Amino acid sequence: MLFRSRLWKTRKTETNHKHLQEHPEDWHSYHEQMEDAFQKFPEEEVPRNVIIKKLESIKRPRRIADRGCGQAFISKHFNQINPNLEFINYDHISICDDVIACDATDTGLEDSSVDIDILCLAIMGCNKEDYIKESYRILDEGGLLS
Repeated sequence: MLFRSRLWKTRKTETNHKHLQEHPEDWHSYHEQMEDAFQKFPEEEVPRNVIIKKLESIKRPRRIADRGCGQAFISKHFNQINPNLEFINYDHISICDDVIACDATDTGLEDSSVDIDILCLAIMGCNKEDYIKESYRILDEGGLLS
């Protein structure tokens, strides 16, 4: 099924989440299409690679929420090379134990509990402000939204 971004952008994320829970094949189709699109990008411009590059210089312990992590490529990249980075991964569908399935506008995290919040290609829905409100709520003072 061809992913129709206009449809996803005009519905609330809770509607999209419910749909993807009932039709996980649509989630997989979207991610296959994104990976195909990324093949046309220069490697250093693939959005997750841009974020990885920014995070590679971090030496101090950091707690990172990756909302809309897809296949958790970013946290997988750092699992072995930087134990100072703790990832909490979220997406509509959980493809592994490292990903929590939820509507990323409501993570259930405590207030001010993360240092970095990643929203790489995650804001899909007409309620974009709810993503930003959740970022503001979960980010610690001086936290980074990427």
